[in-house]
Amino acid sequence: MLKYSIATLKSFRALDDNIIPKLNALTTRSPNLLASCARLFDEIVDSFVKRETILDVCSRKCKDDLETALKNGANSAQVNSYEMKVNSILIFMAVNERK
Repeated sequence: MLKYSIATLKSFRALDDNIIPKLNALTTRSPNLLASCARLFDEIVDSFVKRETILDVCSRKCKDDLETALKNGANSAQVNSYEMKVNSILIFMAVNERK
């Protein structure tokens, strides 16, 4: 789950990384600037909504797995594994918030 979520989030970075070229294309090649800006805005909003959803689902899944493991008497290695997953998500979220 974590690997899939991170791979998906990285694919969303393609939009982030291409914002400036997309904006430049709007001002130099767009016959209908207003419609093109609206499409770009919708694309950006859609990307951020999907990103937040994936992070939320992944975070909840890892926390649920941790709680289940604790209830089932997981050993410290298992607990550490789940805690590392949750921490990885939180770190990934924090790093991407700053970009």
